[in-house]
Amino acid sequence: MRVLVTGATGFIGAHTVDALNRGGHEIEVFVRDKAKLDAALEPFEARPVAVHVGDFADGAAITNALDGCDAVIHCAAKVSLDSSDAESMIETNLRGTRNVLGSAVAAGIDPIVHLSSITAVYPPSGHSISPDDPVTEGLSAYGRSKAQCETYARSLQADGHPVVIFYPGGVLGPHCAGSYEMLDGIRTMFGSPMLPIPRGGHTTIIDVRDLAEVIARTIEPGLGPRRFMAGGRWTSFQHWIDLLAQTSGRSFRTPALPGIVLRGFGRMAEQYASLRGSEPIMTYEQSVIMTRAAPCDDSAIFEQLDAVYRPLQETIEDVVRWAVKTGRIPVDSAPRLAD
Repeated sequence: MRVLVTGATGFIGAHTVDALNRGGHEIEVFVRDKAKLDAALEPFEARPVAVHVGDFADGAAITNALDGCDAVIHCAAKVSLDSSDAESMIETNLRGTRNVLGSAVAAGIDPIVHLSSITAVYPPSGHSISPDDPVTEGLSAYGRSKAQCETYARSLQADGHPVVIFYPGGVLGPHCAGSYEMLDGIRTMFGSPMLPIPRGGHTTIIDVRDLAEVIARTIEPGLGPRRFMAGGRWTSFQHWIDLLAQTSGRSFRTPALPGIVLRGFGRMAEQYASLRGSEPIMTYEQSVIMTRAAPCDDSAIFEQLDAVYRPLQETIEDVVRWAVKTGRIPVDSAPRLAD
């Protein structure tokens, strides 16, 4: 099938292009910057048959890009932690999602895959997180934007349109032209004297390569609207920090704090960074997700898409080795990899 991927310069988008290529699909991409696309796809063999350059908030540009495509995977989103940019981000993401999904419906495209976020249904209403959980209001401007996009995507599903929604948990893996949230967290750990974690806390981690593979497996027409939680492996913070230490050969200072204290730390860190005009070491949204996490119900992704999650140790080893090799982590911070 001929598949259009928006946001192909991003972490998940680039890996999805690679998975589609390995699946034998023809790939078109919609990006804002051609140079960034070249960098994003450099580690992979995949090369799109067509590249559309534009802004996904431009409805005409999206309609033109969809012409001749059988399916679309919508990964594009504006991400900003700048409070002054909040309303613009919310408006842009919702308009862009309406353009992509709405234009795809009008063109009779099937399937229409929408990359949502676990933040759209966070915090959880029960002891686990399900793809059928109600949409929440969001814990940040970005969270609110994803929640509004989610509401729109679900309205299309309710009308019977073949919209497929994915809710990834914490996404981790190698090969990213820029950066992403969990990589930023690892770099902070390697560069800071200490980073607090929630006492007894757990999190979900999915390898970006596993996520991209199951996204690519939905490219099959005639199956109607579907939703897939893609939380990944449920693991304690201490366990994955131990794996980081084992891989790198260094230790980390990670004091375990009660949830209420860690959330206060996240709020203060965000406010301090805002005053300084810098990126926060931890946001309030991150602190809430860290302290109120719940395991994800990924059963549908296993039953319908035959998902396979690689061992967490493999993911972390691949990430640390790649980060050292590309200079994202100083080699002297990972003595076990120094040779």
